[in-house]
Amino acid sequence: MLRRLCLPRARALAAVTSDEVENISIVVAALGMHAELRTLLRAGRGEVVNETRSLFAIGVVRDTFRISGTLLAAVALGSDATGAFLHERTVYL
Repeated sequence: MLRRLCLPRARALAAVTSDEVENISIVVAALGMHAELRTLLRAGRGEVVNETRSLFAIGVVRDTFRISGTLLAAVALGSDATGAFLHERTVYL
């Protein structure tokens, strides 16, 4: 299926299924076909992700649960925050 997508013309590829192993395999296969492709993958914090990160240059990793959880907790406690971002290991509102 990846061959039919014409990856050299793609701006990016997002692998966002509910199966993190499948997402990783999609991204690794796509990068094998087109090394300069920008990719986005949905994955958790498990051993599979850590192992894959050590073997391949996955890129920038963002913990969306931590970012959104911090914002949700702040709003629940009365904060007027409307957004959050992560810098290094700190979430800023």
